[in-house]
Amino acid sequence: MAAKNQNPTDIATVEFDLANGLHVILQEDHFAPVAAFQVWVKAGSADETAKEAGLAHVIEHMLFKGTEKRGVGEIARDVEDAGGDINAWTSHEETVFHITMPSGEFARGLDILADAVRNPSFDKAELKNELEVIREEIKRGKDSPSRRISEEMFAKAFPGHPYGDPVIGTDESVRSFTRARVAGFHRKWYVPSNMTLVLTGDFDPGVARKMTRKLFGDMQPVPPPKRKSHAVPAQDAPRAVCLSEDVTQAHMALAFHAPHLAHEDLPALDVLAVILGQGDSSRLVHLLRRDRTWVNDIYTYLYAGRKAGLFIVDGDLPAERLADVLPSVGEELQRLHTEAVSEAELEKAKNIVENETVYQMQTMQGKARRLGYLYTHTGDCSFHDRYIEKVRRLSAHDIRQAARAILRPEKANLVALWPKGRKGKPTAAMLAKKLNWTVNRTPVSLFSGVKPDADGIIRATLPSGLRLLYKRNPSVPLVTFQAASLAGLRFEDDRNNGISNMISRTLTLGADELGSQDIAEAVDSMVGNLNGFSGRNTLGLKGSFIGRNFDRAYELFARCLLRPRFDAVELEKEKILVSEEIRAREENPARVAFDLFHRTLYRFHPYRFDMLGDLASVESFEPFELKISHGRFLTADNLAISVVGDVPADRVLAETERLFGELSSIHGVLTPPSPEPTPGEIREAKTVLKRNQTHLVLGFIGLDFLDEDRYALDVLNAILSGQGGRLFVNLRDRKSLAYSVSSYHVEAVDPGYFAAYIGTSPEKRDQAVSGILEEFEQMRQGRFTREEVEHAKRLLIGNHAVSLQTNSAVGSQLLFGELYRIGYNSHLHYAGRIRAVTPAKVKAVARRLLNPDAYTLAEVGP
Repeated sequence: MAAKNQNPTDIATVEFDLANGLHVILQEDHFAPVAAFQVWVKAGSADETAKEAGLAHVIEHMLFKGTEKRGVGEIARDVEDAGGDINAWTSHEETVFHITMPSGEFARGLDILADAVRNPSFDKAELKNELEVIREEIKRGKDSPSRRISEEMFAKAFPGHPYGDPVIGTDESVRSFTRARVAGFHRKWYVPSNMTLVLTGDFDPGVARKMTRKLFGDMQPVPPPKRKSHAVPAQDAPRAVCLSEDVTQAHMALAFHAPHLAHEDLPALDVLAVILGQGDSSRLVHLLRRDRTWVNDIYTYLYAGRKAGLFIVDGDLPAERLADVLPSVGEELQRLHTEAVSEAELEKAKNIVENETVYQMQTMQGKARRLGYLYTHTGDCSFHDRYIEKVRRLSAHDIRQAARAILRPEKANLVALWPKGRKGKPTAAMLAKKLNWTVNRTPVSLFSGVKPDADGIIRATLPSGLRLLYKRNPSVPLVTFQAASLAGLRFEDDRNNGISNMISRTLTLGADELGSQDIAEAVDSMVGNLNGFSGRNTLGLKGSFIGRNFDRAYELFARCLLRPRFDAVELEKEKILVSEEIRAREENPARVAFDLFHRTLYRFHPYRFDMLGDLASVESFEPFELKISHGRFLTADNLAISVVGDVPADRVLAETERLFGELSSIHGVLTPPSPEPTPGEIREAKTVLKRNQTHLVLGFIGLDFLDEDRYALDVLNAILSGQGGRLFVNLRDRKSLAYSVSSYHVEAVDPGYFAAYIGTSPEKRDQAVSGILEEFEQMRQGRFTREEVEHAKRLLIGNHAVSLQTNSAVGSQLLFGELYRIGYNSHLHYAGRIRAVTPAKVKAVARRLLNPDAYTLAEVGP
């Protein structure tokens, strides 16, 4: 089904019930040729008994593992064969299964989802394997500081309540599950009256109704199972715990009990969370991160469950600052009790809450998720409209009353992770003691004769050499602009490693006469985001804003990009933050493994470096060095800009001319590095980390952007990766070696790499390495079928189409296609180039790259 042009007002939501009680939500949207299918089941970890802990999550894993008519692996394969993707998640309150497909495969997608949800086979052998995989997932969670602190925070805030137990279950509970118990849980909860089907995207609603009745209408009507209501334990004193963990920095989570989603006080708490800790201009972020540099990151948010919620302050910080940060947080909470927030601060926060949904609704799956969430938790898809009306009516008095009711010291729950072996670890009593407080111009474009091409894309070049790519999208009132130059890691060395990253991070910390706080205030007031970025090959800046703010936002974007201040004080603060990130790398063993792989594979080329830099190089940076490198990288002839969104072409062209017209060109100031010689031997390297898993990266030098073999490599990678790929099926599903295993290929301006990653138990290390090498050898020998190749091609083409739903995604394709000389419209020809790939080409690229006598292996673990 081809997508058709539409106005935003054409999008309508229709709801109806089948006779058996299944609630159906349809939202027709023809902007992109994509359809999203979701089933929301009102059954999560909060509905489990003690013996069932983790069962809802097990069913999330098992429902896509086979049915009466689709064998093991066929569901994921059928979805990928149609170019779609499939996944699921489990929470305290629901389990959700979702598929996204090209809309031409609408019937197939809905049939697969219905079959998976209704008719799981729960194959005994497959269940045994998957329980082993989930046990690996539990181990993986123990190695993740964010997972550890989240689980401990809920356990501390909800003692004796289901919210306090891990959604995923425990190793003991997972090992105890039998097929009978899994099937019984499914029979009890997966009944039509307890499920909601949400369909969004490019489809005929009449056809969707008929198919829904056909595929779900014969389910037997059963009353919905009774869900228990668990009272939240009363709390009259602060609770605190400090755990010793293998981390390099401290992590903290401070939580206060909050009401459920539909409670009348929730809008005020939502706004309060924005004021306190969302955005660079928010109170805690500005005070503790930007001003004092006491934290690496701090953020406040609201978790709203079916019956209860939490107001959470989450932070990462140097361990020695924990004793300073907690009283400072308390002081800010106290201010909210005693002082009214300003009208400007309140208005900014209300705008952010109101427009947050706009950004979530760019994709079909995002629209479906919003509808499913609202209906499951409130019974009303239009709940958000009334919620926003309440937000608009909030006063400073309402915000203060909400703070006084919720943010009270006796209601605080604090969890901290402290680096193991480090002196000065505070006791729980010491931490609890810290938690104490009382309570419109008319532009004329100079781009002469510029017109859009047949695809509606404008490519324009200023006399200076700067290139502009533009495409209109009126379906969502947003605009995204991105600028990038050829720079990045590729032009760094041992002395200045990390300078591109540092430039990107400081672009928005001062420009012209604007300070960092001025820029943060401006961005937040326009309900947008503006961030620098850097990578292996590029350095740039990107922003997304509501379309009506284009002129102001684009001017701010230009000022930050072209005239950053590189203020010495701000640079010192950022150096502290980057240094802490560098020290924290060991908390992510997979990241450490890839870093080690890069250093082992590349011995001469700058791609061997970490993009953050190292402690010595980062500490050495001075403002004048950033200014010099910025001037070398961001010249007109080395810069391209893309603009995609709901703004007329004449405004974009004229504003680009006005803001960037004076940028000069300096030819030949950058000397590209020589390509890395392809290794002729096996290279192995190991870093010892005390972790539960061993993390392996095994790979080879790969291709550059201009190499025509990269399309065949795409197909080869698709055969190996994904839920239906050989690595997943053979090493995860059949051999239960890992929770995570996949292959990756990274093209770059100079040759990148092709590699496989697996996280496995140490005793399975040799089996994992030999398994990966065996799969690579199968590719080299051409031991794959034509159907596997065709399946991979359909998957790639479908995923590519699905990925291009947002302004940002389209803008990135335009920008980097132009910058890397592969063609600004190359993404429009991707499907044709993939279709041209033959089995012989796949075998040829495998033999070219996957040399079994010259691979690089990086290992991180015990």
